[in-house]
Amino acid sequence: MIHRFFPKQYGPRARQGFTLVELMVVVGIVALLITMAATAFGGASRQENVTKSRNQLRDLLLMGRQQACVTGKSHILVCWNVDVETEVGSSTQTSKQGRYALFQYVGPAWTSGKKIFAPFGVQRETLSMSLRKNSRILNMEKPDDSFIRVTASTSDPTDSGNNTLDSDLTGVNEMSYSYNVAGQPQTASGVFTSVPTVAALRSSVGGTSPFPLGIRATPTYSLPQNYKFSSDRAVFAFTPEGVVDTSVRGAVSKISASSSVSNNQPTFSVSVNSDGTVEVDD
Repeated sequence: MIHRFFPKQYGPRARQGFTLVELMVVVGIVALLITMAATAFGGASRQENVTKSRNQLRDLLLMGRQQACVTGKSHILVCWNVDVETEVGSSTQTSKQGRYALFQYVGPAWTSGKKIFAPFGVQRETLSMSLRKNSRILNMEKPDDSFIRVTASTSDPTDSGNNTLDSDLTGVNEMSYSYNVAGQPQTASGVFTSVPTVAALRSSVGGTSPFPLGIRATPTYSLPQNYKFSSDRAVFAFTPEGVVDTSVRGAVSKISASSSVSNNQPTFSVSVNSDGTVEVDD
């Protein structure tokens, strides 16, 4: 009868769960595995972004050379660094980030103040087809100077009927000019009359000499976050023959990209040989 109410237990009492120490060990192992996986994934993702930028820069150089040969117009790939701010906790850190874009030569630009003029009919047609509102233009003789943005264009249909923009695009009755005569050391000068305006600019170009005008032919691309170029401003210039023009100010044959915040991150470099061929190095 006693055994009916108090059955005999054979072996140790069955376990009902884990101890606190065992749970802590398991949680620690899981956290370590997650950390290792996140670190590996972050490194692979960073390497992938760097490789993507390297290939994009290489392809843009190849495009610049190809387009120079096809269009018969010089092309310049401009690389530059900008300051960017990053929020880290409660503080703000400033670092360099590289950007790059391809520009195409469209012809000589005659400027006065904040306006571009077109004294000749053929030139006016070329510029009218090339310049648009918000376009970025570049003096291709001085590609390390700042870009200038177009604020109004005679060829932009959205500008028609706007009195403010129309007044910006009013031509001039008389414009003095100077230019270098090809093959001769002296400088010629003269006066244009009844010169129409092609575009209005955000800032003044300065000077009375025409300069080779370049317009942005591609979007502006960026290196991965916190990555910068080895030079704050550098250019690769391609002639219509498909070779590198080293006479352009700021021209380089090689540029590198690296992290601006750490020396232990992936790097790459891109170089262009004198015959226009492109090479990349990790």
